[in-house]
Amino acid sequence: AAPHSHHKSIAPRPPLPLKDNPTAQSLIATHKSIMSKLLQMLQHEMSLVNDTDANRENIDQYLKELDNISCQQLSLLSTLRESLMSYNASKDTNRSITWQDDTSKVGHLSNDDTTDYDDSFDLRD
Repeated sequence: AAPHSHHKSIAPRPPLPLKDNPTAQSLIATHKSIMSKLLQMLQHEMSLVNDTDANRENIDQYLKELDNISCQQLSLLSTLRESLMSYNASKDTNRSITWQDDTSKVGHLSNDDTTDYDDSFDLRD
């Protein structure tokens, strides 16, 4: 039998493989779920904007739904960001990604940052 050492190893633990990392698995599951929801919402949103474009009398309902949809999308993206930040924190507590620099621009888009609607972009079948 090999001699038993009472000294702790000082070598850093290797990171868990992705398949064995519960935090990574949670991040991936969260991302998949959110992407599915966002795709459904985007399809509904395309119908909503196309219908309103064809019939401007529905503008009040359109504005209510747009407000609701945008709030739901922000909530989903916030959940995804929290999951990603949790994964990054668990991966390496000494190293963190600062999202504040990139996300400080959210909500402050200039006209140059927006894209005109392209009629060829239609998710309806």
